[in-house]
Amino acid sequence: MEKLIMKNRGVIKVLVVNDNQKACNRFKRFLANAGCKVYVVNDGERALEILKNTTIDIVLLNIMIADGMKHFKCIKKTYPEIPVIMTSGVKDERADMKFMDSGAFAYLPQPINFEHLQSFLMSSVLYNIKYN
Repeated sequence: MEKLIMKNRGVIKVLVVNDNQKACNRFKRFLANAGCKVYVVNDGERALEILKNTTIDIVLLNIMIADGMKHFKCIKKTYPEIPVIMTSGVKDERADMKFMDSGAFAYLPQPINFEHLQSFLMSSVLYNIKYN
């Protein structure tokens, strides 16, 4: 797996927001193996605290957490420069368009295809380099 590092910023800092501990562990293992610094929280309020106090490059947000859409909108309003990759276990083919229309950088249905996640992470790194 290619290490994900941003030129001039170093290690990519990823915030995982998910209330499923098994999913958090899988994300953390995958992202750490990719060379990322990983922050894991189980709710939107803690995510907002981390964002307030830490420079985060990418957010992986499970939209099904309590008030997930409310927290997503707050993140996008307060930190519009941070790409948010949304995840959800909802089996709705229209969900990806709905989330993308809301301003998500990408949408990944669960269970996560980690090859797709790696592709989105690399794309978000390029986005960060170009726009930040």
